[in-house]
This record gives sequence, structure tokens and C-alpha cells, in this order.
Amino acid sequence: MILAITNSNEKLIREMCAKNNYDDIEVYTGIKDLQDFSIRELQNLSSFKYLILDITNRKEKEETIIKSVVAMKSMHNIRIIILATGYKEGDSILSKLFREGIYNFIIGDNYKKQDEEFKKCLSKEGNEYKDAIRFRVDDINTKGKNKVIIKKEYKKLKQLLTVAIAGTQNHIGATTQAILLCKFFNERGLKACYVCANNSNDIEELRENAGKDINNGMFQYNGIDIYDKNEKISAMSYGYDVYIYDYGVLTDYNLESFIKNDKRIIVGGSKLWEISNIFLAIDKLKELEDVHFIISYCPIEDKNALSSNMNKYKKNTYFSEYAPNPFEMKNTEIYQSIFKDNVEEKSNSVVAVEKRNFFNIFGRK
Repeated sequence: MILAITNSNEKLIREMCAKNNYDDIEVYTGIKDLQDFSIRELQNLSSFKYLILDITNRKEKEETIIKSVVAMKSMHNIRIIILATGYKEGDSILSKLFREGIYNFIIGDNYKKQDEEFKKCLSKEGNEYKDAIRFRVDDINTKGKNKVIIKKEYKKLKQLLTVAIAGTQNHIGATTQAILLCKFFNERGLKACYVCANNSNDIEELRENAGKDINNGMFQYNGIDIYDKNEKISAMSYGYDVYIYDYGVLTDYNLESFIKNDKRIIVGGSKLWEISNIFLAIDKLKELEDVHFIISYCPIEDKNALSSNMNKYKKNTYFSEYAPNPFEMKNTEIYQSIFKDNVEEKSNSVVAVEKRNFFNIFGRK
């Protein structure tokens, strides 16, 4: 069942839904306050599979629309399709919606293009991260007439990549590094997922506290696809570019599985009572050299001494930035160094995009 919210495109929406064999559609045309609607009414609309939101002629501020969409997205497991006819890739509101995990956009300014976009958005799979990456922009300077956008392009050097992350002990930051790595790859246009490969309850508690439901073995939080325990098979069936496995603490029990991955990262600590666990992990690795170490919370004055004692892993030892929030990007240079053989930057072009004012956005002079 489809719910559509529009002010001026009811005919187009009904026609496109009918062409795609969706006759069970409910259209709302009198919603003046989208934020109020998202708070008061959407909780009663859990039966809908798709929500088509036409923002073409809405009069709310950009941030209000985005907050409303986020509320709708978090309340139900519903696919949100944004109809914004005549908008362009690079428009601020589309890029912000993309950052919130919205990947289904219809922006065509002609019937043929709209037909193609509706067909894809209403398909069983819909659009994924990789299909919508063209809507991502990074604002560098929004003052003045133009906004300047730096578009970095990356190319994948391996078709599929598996990454193993383990800690030298409990609560040392392995899960934080795994989530940060997901963000690192996602921001480069390579769709990554987090897979819990340990017995910790951290991910389950995250899901419960965030009020998320598991769908096909996965829930999404802050734009990251997260698979709970024992969901390796489910994750592999979805065709990600990068699979990041969080093994918790490295033990003799999970060592064999850990080393089978393409890249292996061990997270350790620099406190006096933590350093010995780093060397216990090194003993487990025996002759295996292709392992990277990330050390958390190491004072500057201690870094050289610790690096010198890493022996054959000295060149593969990195010191993490302070990262209290695992969903705020850190350690970019570290990850780029570790994965230089897997992803590399192709270009760094600066593009000027005309900044649209409030009245232009809604077609007013």
C-alpha cells in the first residue's frame, strides 16, 4: 500500500503507480504542516509500504522538511520516495536527505525520465546507496552567491573486501573502529556493512535504545547497515562492497576466522595494564605479518616508545584520534593508509553550483 503526500502532482503519482501495478494508493493533498503531520498522524500509518513525499511545491523551510522525513523514517519501516521534479543533483535539500539515508529520488523534468525513476523507486529492491551517491555533496563554503562543492571520486581496486577487527581486551574500542570504517567506506561511495561476529550485547543494546526493528537480519542507524549476531549469511546476500566483521576480543577460538579475512585490524590500548595484551595478541599471530594495529588513547610522548616495541608490526601501527562518538568520522588518514591497495582517490574537482534562494526553490519570483 502506498501513501502519497503532494500539493500539485496527484495525477502524475496516480498514473505512475498504476503503471507499476500499484492500485492501492492513498493520496493526501491538504497537508500544510508536514512536521505536525509526521508527529501526530504517521504513527497510525504503519500499514503503508511506501511513502511518496512530493517536496516540489512545499512551503516549509528546508530543515523542517528534513526533520519531518527523518521522523517518518525512524517511526516505521517504510520506503520514503522523494518527488522533487525539476530539482538537480547538487541541490542542498537532496544532499541532506541523502545523508539521512534517503536513496529514492524522482527529479526528472520530463515524462520519460520520471517514468524511469518511478519504476526504479517502486521496484522490489528500490535504490541503494550506490545508486544515489550522485546526490552526495560536501559543502565547503556556502557564503555568497555560489556554494563551492568538492567532489572526491574514488575507485575500488577489489571487487569485494572483507575486514576483520578485534580488540586485545574488552572495551578497548574495536566496535568504534568497525563503525568508523563503515563510515569511511560509505563516504567514498563503497557500500559497507557492519557485522557483529562476537557475543557482546553492545549492538543489541544500541538497536533497542535507538528503537530500531530488525529487517532481513539488519537495522540501519546513522546511515550504517548493522547486522546483529550470526547474520553473516544474510549480509553476504546483499552485495555490499565491504563487509566489516567485529570479532570482539581476539581469542584462540576466533583466531582462525579472523585471519581468513582480506584485511585484519587489532585494536589495543596504551595504558600500562593494557600494553601486555597487545603482545599476547602478537604471540597468537605467530608468523602472520599482514596485520594492522590501531592503538587507542596514546599520549604523544609514549607513541615512539610503543612503536619501537612493535617489532615487525611497527610500520603497521597507528594511533587513533580521540573518538568518543563512533558515528562522527575520524581516522581518515589512518584508514586511507591501511586500505591504499583497496581504494584510491581518482580525482578532487571543485564544482561551483548556483545557490538557490528560498523563493526559487518553490518556483516563486
